[in-house]
Amino acid sequence: MPLLLTALLATLPIDDPPTAWPGFLGARATEVRAAELPLAWTPESGAAWTADLPGQGQSSPIIWGEQVYATSIDGTMKDTCHVTAVDLADGKVAWTWSTPSSQPVRSNYFQSRSAPTPVADAEGVCAFFETGDVVALDHQGEEIWRRSLVEDYGEFESTIGLASSPLLVDGKLILLIDHEGPSYLLALDRATGETAWMTERDSRKSYSSPLLASIGGRIQIVCSADGSVDGYDPADGRRLWTFDQVGGNTSCSPLSFGDGRLLIGASAGMHGEREADARKSNVVLAIDQIDGEFRPRIVWSADKAMPTFASPMVHQGLAYWVNRVGVVFCFDAETGEPKYSERIAQ
Repeated sequence: MPLLLTALLATLPIDDPPTAWPGFLGARATEVRAAELPLAWTPESGAAWTADLPGQGQSSPIIWGEQVYATSIDGTMKDTCHVTAVDLADGKVAWTWSTPSSQPVRSNYFQSRSAPTPVADAEGVCAFFETGDVVALDHQGEEIWRRSLVEDYGEFESTIGLASSPLLVDGKLILLIDHEGPSYLLALDRATGETAWMTERDSRKSYSSPLLASIGGRIQIVCSADGSVDGYDPADGRRLWTFDQVGGNTSCSPLSFGDGRLLIGASAGMHGEREADARKSNVVLAIDQIDGEFRPRIVWSADKAMPTFASPMVHQGLAYWVNRVGVVFCFDAETGEPKYSERIAQ
């Protein structure tokens, strides 16, 4: 599997290396100046380098300091999980860590294949695989700890695979395990891998990722997954609020933009089977704190903007959705006023 990386420059936030894109959707990333990125590239032009990786992977690469990390999986039964470190400067492979899968399952194009994106910090990189394997490695590729969630909590039951990416907060590795069997939100101690807490969730088909949000001046874990949006306390996993007037939110991750404001995306489904729910579920949520309780409400909705997998985003006061045929919908993030909708040029 080839890995292609465009050259990027960044500025330095406190306590992070000069270059960092340490998690899914760039959580805690250094500032990327978009004007310095190529607008088009191929393996022959516009790319700094390419590198060959073992197996196949649908996860995003991440960056910490001078290394790029990527995950992949190979074998007809998703037999082996890999984490590979590549030198940011020249694309040379620094090391590859591999482990047999805890839950082999047939590999095909209709299920995720190493879809969860890893996450990094100063101690190293943590990776989660849809086979139930979780590992923490240092930046030299040495194993710190490893867990099998399948062995500890039972096999995953999923017709679509798992794709939820982990995140780090307050010394904990957070994993959202939503599937057709017993589902849960799990916190592992970052240093030891031991379970800090586990909160049960309703079973559901979903592969969105949890993200962090500032709500009422405190950090919460927010999960948007098929049928609800929920906020949890990172300290103990206690659910602080829920909003269940949504549907089709199976793949898009929530986005925080400002205290207590969340951008939520929902898909109509491959055959439009969830269109009615999705039309009312691409929204901006406000989480208000009233009399010590968190109360979610819809601020505005975008009933025509229905993505498939892409999470919505906010940039310079504008909110964007991209649908499956490449149409970009742009709104004023505060008011929901439509700015434009335009198909991306091929």
